[in-house]
Amino acid sequence: MLHAAAFRSANGTRTGTTIRGDGCRSRIRPAAGAFAARRTLVFGDHELAEFGDVVDPLRQEGIRTLCCAPLVVRDLALGTLEVGSLQTDAFTPAAVVVIDEVARQVAMAVANAVAFREIGQLKDKLAGERLYLESEIRAEHPFEEVVGRSRPLQLRSSRSRSWRRPARRSSSSARRATGRS
Repeated sequence: MLHAAAFRSANGTRTGTTIRGDGCRSRIRPAAGAFAARRTLVFGDHELAEFGDVVDPLRQEGIRTLCCAPLVVRDLALGTLEVGSLQTDAFTPAAVVVIDEVARQVAMAVANAVAFREIGQLKDKLAGERLYLESEIRAEHPFEEVVGRSRPLQLRSSRSRSWRRPARRSSSSARRATGRS
């Protein structure tokens, strides 16, 4: 699990932090509560201090309030959106409503990206299976070995060799070939 944060510090400089987490510690992160409850949680400076070294990199950069909103699409939790502030008690109920709306939009975008990737993988798999089946059919049903001189067999045999479709005859030439007028 990888968590990344980019923000502007109290002194105005832009900084970033990357934290590599393990499975055990991820359960005691502030975001884990929002993820499990599937509702937005706001943590003040005192609550953040209770998480100890898990949030220390953020607190060292001046984060004093953290708002964690779950990314949920159709009862499926995908992750969390975390917004931090340098001010204590920065997230008003109105700000939390806006963060919830942003989280819904981000969740839809993430779900669409996941679906797009899965569709691409399924298309690739299907194309591979199609090629395999076509080669199996060619290997098990070689039309060159079929004996006969009927028009359908000749057409099929020529198609299997050249993989080109024969030109269509006009209706008048087809009537002449069959003896109809």
